[in-house]
Amino acid sequence: MNFNVEKGAEAILKFMQIDRSKDLRWEPDILGITPHARMVVQYSFYRRSASSDSEPFLRFIGKFYADKSGQTTYQIMQDLQKSFNLAKKRSPLTIPHHHFYDPDLHLIIQQYVEGIPYVKLVERNDYPEYFRLAGRALAFLHSQDVSIGEKKSINNHLEELIRPHPMKLCEELPQYRYLIEALIKEMSEREKTWQGKIDNAPLHRDFHLRQLFYLEEQVWLIDWDLFANGDPALDVGNFVVYLKTHIVKCKPVIDAFLEGYCSFGSSTILERLPVYEGLAFLRLACKRFRLKGDHWKEKLEDMLLQSEASFSEKSIFNKVLK
Repeated sequence: MNFNVEKGAEAILKFMQIDRSKDLRWEPDILGITPHARMVVQYSFYRRSASSDSEPFLRFIGKFYADKSGQTTYQIMQDLQKSFNLAKKRSPLTIPHHHFYDPDLHLIIQQYVEGIPYVKLVERNDYPEYFRLAGRALAFLHSQDVSIGEKKSINNHLEELIRPHPMKLCEELPQYRYLIEALIKEMSEREKTWQGKIDNAPLHRDFHLRQLFYLEEQVWLIDWDLFANGDPALDVGNFVVYLKTHIVKCKPVIDAFLEGYCSFGSSTILERLPVYEGLAFLRLACKRFRLKGDHWKEKLEDMLLQSEASFSEKSIFNKVLK
């Protein structure tokens, strides 16, 4: 699909009831693009007479989709916001306001978040406060009783979240087949032991630092395209692995996050955490294969070994990688 950035700006002006002939100009900034799938654009609007270094008087985020999936995401966001608004106390979590969906352009226009990115907060001395809040925010999401989103299992996560699929990795790199197959089998077997014993919850499924912002004592969480229902340990495990792979001294950060989560949600989730940490490391191994880059084979093998180590100190397979 050919994403039309200019028509997106026209749709915003129409929504805001602003005459384009007025003294204004707009500038697009493409924040990300997945060919034939999605494009994210920041729209900034300025007074035409404003200086080149002036701040825009309006900013929006536009998300173009190649199909109608954006309409589903838009409806999910509306339903989640309604659920958040029913909270008796001010929630620790909020989401950007989604202004409208344009079915002709397959475009969502949403609020631009002015908050402090969590990637900067982790560098501050008072970071534990913010990561305890992030834990409470995620637990708040998982506590919502909403009848939206499809129920997903580990097999669904393997199919939908990992590119390429791990079995494709087995075909391309057969020396890792035994390990990958053992990892997948172990995940599935462990999942069977708790099926029917846990409550499914709303899942973000891509919860990491770059999705989080802090503003007015709340966590703002963006990018909900992977939303589903399932085991809440998935989001927790994904975030823990992100911290382990992106922050050198990650333990106190993880401890603060888990403290915040367990103060709001159930600590029993920690019993299932190793499975989803293993899943997250497997996801990263496949990502290394997809993106390649410097020393990608060594990094891929390291991710696979960390996946295996997540389950137990003892190896779940008997063969040695060669």
